[in-house]
Amino acid sequence: MTMRLEGKVAAVTGGGAGIGEALCHRLAAEGARVAALDISLPAARQVIKAIGDGLAAEVDVSDSEWRYLMAVHLDGTFYCTRAAVRSMSGRGAGVIVNMASICGLEGCTGHPHYSAAKAGILGFTRSAAKELIVQGIRVNAVAPGFVDTSRLKGALDAGRQAIAARTPAGRLGTPAEIAATVAFLASDDAAYFVGATLSPNGGLVTAV
Repeated sequence: MTMRLEGKVAAVTGGGAGIGEALCHRLAAEGARVAALDISLPAARQVIKAIGDGLAAEVDVSDSEWRYLMAVHLDGTFYCTRAAVRSMSGRGAGVIVNMASICGLEGCTGHPHYSAAKAGILGFTRSAAKELIVQGIRVNAVAPGFVDTSRLKGALDAGRQAIAARTPAGRLGTPAEIAATVAFLASDDAAYFVGATLSPNGGLVTAV
């Protein structure tokens, strides 16, 4: 594997499990020094221990489930972006990859709060990208389709089996595939991507 991110620092929110864990491993494999940020410090430490080097840190951002999801996803993206920009602007360089979802592209039945939050992330990403590129900071987003996190949840339940069946690719995505997309956007190979949304989703949505 090419070391596309050698000499760079990558901060991964939700880095203690699932897609975040896969991101930590992939970015480290490409040469980045990784900080795993998670509400569970033991989980973050376990990931960093598996990688062999890096930083583990505990971070956390209701009146209702709506407000809670908005706070975690949309507010959290804003706060993390603001903190990253404060660090990057002085150097005139940096890359931010925000994590959205296929639900933010087309809406997911039964999850209006999550869909709204993820759609908000996409709008925020596009706006921030136009403002920050003049400072040398690239901002893009990844909107994954449905991902197989069976290592955490056990065998696929009937609902997720049905999702896999109606996905044109015939399966759910893997955390490693999402991590590969983020690694590309974080690398210099994606130097001309500004405000873009890449959606590895197995063909569920083909117009982004």
